[in-house]
Amino acid sequence: MKKVGIHRNLDGDYTAKSRGKKAKFRLIIYRGKDKKYLAKGTNLDVNRSMVIKWYNKVRTPIENAS
Repeated sequence: MKKVGIHRNLDGDYTAKSRGKKAKFRLIIYRGKDKKYLAKGTNLDVNRSMVIKWYNKVRTPIENAS
């Protein structure tokens, strides 16, 4: 999948295309504590801050495991 290329806060629908297939999901882009923009993709219909909190609690430790 290619880079989204968005450098601002965003909370909206996004369609990703790869090898002729499409996937629609909610894309949340926000500025993290280190001032870098971070992106989270979800199908949850909950408050944006909850998505970020849950993702950081569950996914970040998994993705950063050595």
